[in-house]
Amino acid sequence: MLITIAGWIFGWCLFPLYKVNINYVPLPIKDIPIFLVITILITMLIVIFNLPKDRRALLFSIILFGVITSILTLINERWTPSQLIKDITFSFIYKENIKLPNFQRYLIVIAMFIGMVIGNINKNEKIKYNITTIIAVRGFFSGLLMGIGADLTMGGNDVQLFITLPELSPAGVGALLSMILGVISWKAFIAFIAFINKNQ
Repeated sequence: MLITIAGWIFGWCLFPLYKVNINYVPLPIKDIPIFLVITILITMLIVIFNLPKDRRALLFSIILFGVITSILTLINERWTPSQLIKDITFSFIYKENIKLPNFQRYLIVIAMFIGMVIGNINKNEKIKYNITTIIAVRGFFSGLLMGIGADLTMGGNDVQLFITLPELSPAGVGALLSMILGVISWKAFIAFIAFINKNQ
């Protein structure tokens, strides 16, 4: 994971050096009609109460997580971990233009990490990875591509999922669809290679 993050940072810092001229056109903010909000809420309630009891808790927790991320966005729109890592890195590279993130953003990410640790305490599954040179190179190269993609879309996948998508941003939808298409294409490529090797 740390190798992938290192590649991600490298990709995000490498792309601006080429000074590619990309123009981002901000769209006017539009209010969501109240009837649409009410319709979505009623639909969600109907779906929740028609689910088995063991699945209701899971869906409620997902909804609660969405509410919490929305509150965090209102408090600090740059709260996501990828934005924190990016700003820390850029503050050291471009010292004159960017300052270190404020303490509040560190607390948010630390709290998220503590919550993930607590959530995994009762799990008995422990996955062990044997790091090889191929795995390290693959992880770094994957992170490099992720960093370049994050630079193009003005944020990592956490920004797209937790900020741009809930705001109904067309750019966020396009970025997520591109990521999904990339994952499907890679899986199909791996399956094709495995099929070729099997039939040789």
